[in-house]
Amino acid sequence: MNDRSPARISSSRDARGVPRTDDPVTATALFATSDLVPTTLVASMVDADLVLIDGVVFEASYLRAPDDGMHADDVVLEAKRGELEIAWTCADFDGVEATGDGAWRLANGHSVRFIAPTTVH
Repeated sequence: MNDRSPARISSSRDARGVPRTDDPVTATALFATSDLVPTTLVASMVDADLVLIDGVVFEASYLRAPDDGMHADDVVLEAKRGELEIAWTCADFDGVEATGDGAWRLANGHSVRFIAPTTVH
């Protein structure tokens, strides 16, 4: 007699479309593939606390995913590193291109990668 409960079947993504990692089996499968690499700029910005700009880590103090309702001069990103502060607008993100592995190349030539905190249980 088998007293084990049936295997849990669940989606590998939550309601926002973000890969789920709360199930060890799902997490292992996701980390074994490139499924965790965001495929859109908006997806890469979800829960990001840090921003890697041209290889330098900044703290994201303000972050808003660009959308159709924004104007060119609306602020999308404010980031700080010590005394250095940057602010980029929606216009700066126009024409953004994925460079692979979650990184993005802006029209102004800067490389950007959004970093969300991870929790290890």
